[in-house]
Amino acid sequence: MALKLNRNKSVLSSWLLAFFTLAMIISAGISTIFQAPKGDKHDLNRYRTLFQGNFLEGIRGIYLKNRLGEFEFLKNSGARESGWELLTPRNFPANPKAVARILDSLKNIKIRKIYQKDPINMANFSLDSPLLSLRLSLENGESIELEVGLVNPIDNSTYLMSSHQNAIYHVDALQFAMESLDLADLIDSKIFSIEPENIASLKIYRGAKRGNPPHLLLTKLNGQWGGKKNHPMPNAKVFKYLKKLASLKSTFILDKASEDLTKKLNKYLSTPLYTIEIEDLEKNSFTYNISTVINALPQIKMEKRTNFIIQASDRRYPYLVNKEYLRTFNKTEKAIKR
Repeated sequence: MALKLNRNKSVLSSWLLAFFTLAMIISAGISTIFQAPKGDKHDLNRYRTLFQGNFLEGIRGIYLKNRLGEFEFLKNSGARESGWELLTPRNFPANPKAVARILDSLKNIKIRKIYQKDPINMANFSLDSPLLSLRLSLENGESIELEVGLVNPIDNSTYLMSSHQNAIYHVDALQFAMESLDLADLIDSKIFSIEPENIASLKIYRGAKRGNPPHLLLTKLNGQWGGKKNHPMPNAKVFKYLKKLASLKSTFILDKASEDLTKKLNKYLSTPLYTIEIEDLEKNSFTYNISTVINALPQIKMEKRTNFIIQASDRRYPYLVNKEYLRTFNKTEKAIKR
């Protein structure tokens, strides 16, 4: 009887050992599958920010891909103001404020922690299906790619990978929400590319220039604005007028012109209602031809007699503008002084 009990105990011990071994194997498998993120030992004092020094000053191209589309920018050294042009999906002047915020966000990326760049960590942080992809093209011909993954709203952080570092970075959330940008956010709809503080002189002619004197002449000399015959003008009120002029925005950019539309545009602009000449502080000249209120344009859906056209010398395409802004060009010195 004692022998039988000992045999039963031996069998029970074997079964318990086998069960324990199997449990350990299963546990190890689960641990491998659901592994916690692996930290990497880097000197955070050295990598406190992702980009060091004046690195971003060498960027001349930006490619941005999010859930709303793909957008490509090129820094144009010939541009007088923003210096950036949108190439894809449409060729327009880029919104300078949007580009500046993109660059500022990249400049200020603060690193919290560094992880190993492996498939498990990439999956944990959604970097295998990123919310945002960026490619920065440098003046020396090199490029750097960034992938931005999961955003944690609790601690306002995110994770990103960089093609020039074999690591995953836990960083502060980007200051500019690039993952939600669309085409409307990235186009510069302003007609006047020059900022009011950079204007040195303004001339507005009724009709074409053709030797006619301007009906409005404003010139800045030694910090003081003057009108015709150098009559002093109140600086604050002139600046207010120039600011209003410079903020004028378009309702429609005529970038896809058929042959019929081109002929119609040329007809309207050949006999302008106003012609504007602006000179900046660096002696660059800008010319703007303003049409009368138009009836209709081929292939363009619009109400009759609600818009006019502006063609700017430093813009690729003409603009449609609501007719209520025509009064802006009819100002006199007396009206500005009020």
